[in-house]
Amino acid sequence: MISCVGKEGEQHGLSSLLPLVSPLLKVGIIGDSLSQRSDGFGLREKLGSRFTITDYSVSGMDVPGCTHMIGSVLTERQDLLILELGTNDAIPGSIDQFPENYETLLSSIQARSNSIILVTILPPTINPGYRENIFRINSYLKSLGSRYPITDVESVFLEKEKSVSLYSQTDPVHPNPVGYDLMGTAYADTILKFYFK
Repeated sequence: MISCVGKEGEQHGLSSLLPLVSPLLKVGIIGDSLSQRSDGFGLREKLGSRFTITDYSVSGMDVPGCTHMIGSVLTERQDLLILELGTNDAIPGSIDQFPENYETLLSSIQARSNSIILVTILPPTINPGYRENIFRINSYLKSLGSRYPITDVESVFLEKEKSVSLYSQTDPVHPNPVGYDLMGTAYADTILKFYFK
């Protein structure tokens, strides 16, 4: 995979191409332990100094829980919000309400913010009890592509999972550093499309 955000030592990435007088672009991450453990998916480095990254993720968060606390999360303006939620909703036997719950969350965010909402197509865990349910959740999330921008992490992981280890052997749900780097690159590529058309 080719990264278009600059060399490892360059801290500015493509954001250095933004006009010098432009304000900082604020990116918020709303998610669960997948994002909480990711150190912002490395977006501070991948996007550069013209972007700020605020991570509102909470371990164990599911969509209904996020809907209840979204008012306390959205206390400052964000230009773009990454929604990385659904893994905790993939508990076997509990996903039938996911589309309705997710729509409620989207409506709640839109009522409080004019941020661009970036929907995440989730990485398919290697935990067999969750994997099929994540594919079902992702089918719904992909259907949102006509209304919201999406980052398809599922496709990135499916393309790589046979050749590269994306999870540790002791944790089949949370990506390893390679998996998190792939997620961060996918997010950065999507975000930069908004600002470098």
